[in-house]
Amino acid sequence: MGAADFTTIEVWTPWGLETYYILAIMKLSTRKVEIAGITPNPDGSWRQQIGRNLMDSYEGFLLDTRYLILDRDSKFLPMCGVFENTNPEVVTLPA
Repeated sequence: MGAADFTTIEVWTPWGLETYYILAIMKLSTRKVEIAGITPNPDGSWRQQIGRNLMDSYEGFLLDTRYLILDRDSKFLPMCGVFENTNPEVVTLPA
């Protein structure tokens, strides 16, 4: 079983303070955490690619994971499309 969530951090850049989004994935059985990606703009194509990377047939972090727990944040919708009809099965938290 795994869990995923976004968090943010403020970073000083040459253009001023900028918000970066960090996607962290955790395997609950081992408590191993993987930083799946960091970006200032988590658009749909970036999130889909992160989903494909997590399911990579050689080094995917979620290969042996049966369930992936997500909250109801709309940021996860493009990534959930990658997991349709495959393992891990996406389980959303109640509202």
